[in-house]
Amino acid sequence: MKNILFAFTLLLLISAQYRTSFNYMEYRSYYNKAEFEMEYTKNYPKAIHFFNMAFERGNENLPSGLDWENLAYCYINNGDTTQALTCLENAVKKGIPTIADHEWLVGLFSKKTWTTFEKKIPALEQYYLSHITDLNAYIEMVKLSDKDQYIRNEIRSQVNPKEFETILKTSDSININRHYQRVKYEGKPAGCFLMYHLYDENEKFFPFFDSVLRTEIFTGVNNPNAYCQWHDRQRMYVSGMKTQLYGEWNNATTFNPIEDIANVDKRRYALGLCSLRDYALMRHLKLPEGYVYLENRTDNENKDND
Repeated sequence: MKNILFAFTLLLLISAQYRTSFNYMEYRSYYNKAEFEMEYTKNYPKAIHFFNMAFERGNENLPSGLDWENLAYCYINNGDTTQALTCLENAVKKGIPTIADHEWLVGLFSKKTWTTFEKKIPALEQYYLSHITDLNAYIEMVKLSDKDQYIRNEIRSQVNPKEFETILKTSDSININRHYQRVKYEGKPAGCFLMYHLYDENEKFFPFFDSVLRTEIFTGVNNPNAYCQWHDRQRMYVSGMKTQLYGEWNNATTFNPIEDIANVDKRRYALGLCSLRDYALMRHLKLPEGYVYLENRTDNENKDND
């Protein structure tokens, strides 16, 4: 449910035809409320209500497969397995064919019910594939992603940390150069996953990818949390900067330093994220010194519809 980056890699090549009435900020306002009820208050009926309010305002890209999976989680915790299964079917149809492998689902359904659902997955996955406008490009993307995951998950345990870092940098360099060609010259969506690290000479690609990724957020092609995680991680982990911008790259219990902390909520709201206060509550993080909560005007405008 939490693997945002990988999930969105698989969603990048869906046909991008957008409804003119789509209001990204309105969608995210309701989605953030739903996520807060799901993650922090555990008020699942209220979370379901807000998720449905968001989904009514979606477009061809939103709700995403991950969004459907989160709604399924709420229905399960609210005792409605029938609706949960419908949501899981929609998650597969929106690009999460590996949903049967997600650990949080294990044991939540009867064996018979889950077996029946698993039998539906190939047809649901085929539905997803049939709506991809460029299947060859999708296949190439999956191969690059599989290669990246193999190195991160398999090679890591076979070599010492220094050797792994060298291998990872080499692999990232190969993937990033090809991915740059795909996006710059072939018009493919950027995504976050394959250029998660822009080491050394590859840091020159950062302005290009940063601009494209940020633009893709507002059509629902790219997830704002994934973008901000990538941005903050690139700044601090790879480039060695001392601060992050959005507060999305942190330790287990504390925030890494945030630049211009007084305006962090403004930056987060501009991308459709929740406040740093709400994020901290959901992630059990201690708010940094100097932070002052800023109300979100979009949330206030939607209060009458809550």
